[in-house]
Amino acid sequence: MAARKTELDAELERLHGLPLGEFTAARNALAKRLKKAGNADEAAYVQSLPKPTVSAWAVNVLFQRERERMEELLAAGERARAAQGEAVSGQGAGALREALRAARELQSELLSRAEVILSGEGRATGRPVTDRVTTDLQALAFSPSAAEAIRRGWLSADLDPPGFEVLAGLQLAAVPARKPEPRPAPPPPVREAPAKKPGKPAKPAKAEQTEANRKEKEARRREDEAVAAREREAAERRERVTKAEREVARAESEADFLRRKVEQAEHAVEKAEAAVEEARERAAEARQNASRARERSAEAEEALASAGKSLKEALKATGGVRR
Repeated sequence: MAARKTELDAELERLHGLPLGEFTAARNALAKRLKKAGNADEAAYVQSLPKPTVSAWAVNVLFQRERERMEELLAAGERARAAQGEAVSGQGAGALREALRAARELQSELLSRAEVILSGEGRATGRPVTDRVTTDLQALAFSPSAAEAIRRGWLSADLDPPGFEVLAGLQLAAVPARKPEPRPAPPPPVREAPAKKPGKPAKPAKAEQTEANRKEKEARRREDEAVAAREREAAERRERVTKAEREVARAESEADFLRRKVEQAEHAVEKAEAAVEEARERAAEARQNASRARERSAEAEEALASAGKSLKEALKATGGVRR
């Protein structure tokens, strides 16, 4: 976000933060201005830009109105990715957990502000839209593939969610490794009781040995249960992520279908607007032609009247006799 931007970059960032209802007209005006200035390639690029989805537009407004918070979210994501490798090797888990905690808090705060933005624009703030905003924020924070969107500071469409290996890897690396519960120390050697009779050895303390064995078995059982619980928890997390990915894929498919419908409708509107503009120009030209025809008709009538008057005067001068 701190990269130097060109004048066109700034124009495009401003364009994508406008109210959605103004996007198409503003985009077309910018393309015409660029074409008139001789920048045909830039004009063609601008003209090809699709209208952002509602959720992508909300993120664009966050880039403009909540720049500091967005930069903090991106920084937390960078810290988390940097600490992930160390955490997997057994070091830096604390830094990773702190970065993830900061990212989650910032994501929640930015989502709340996005809902305010959407409500102010009269847009729906239901679960499908807020889920897509959440996914976009996660992708910006944790997906390296979002670097271009971060550089330019706007989205034209929703981003792909971070892959399972990214989110699961971050979460699992942040879980502190539990040290196995220490096994009880072996019981001290049993001292032989004083012999009642000289030369007869004492019997070992079987009760103490049995208790020590029981405690050791109990400790192993608890350790096995803890390992099994961690494995179940990891499996549940993987299942939740897989389910979320399926839901996202379904939502993306539906969103793509609706986006194509919207683009088709916008294209039809643009064609209709162009036809109306052409009809207006033709009507204005017809009015000008009619006005010129009326002027010429008036001039002709005036000339005819003048000629008739001259004829009458000539006849009067000659005594009414035509030669």
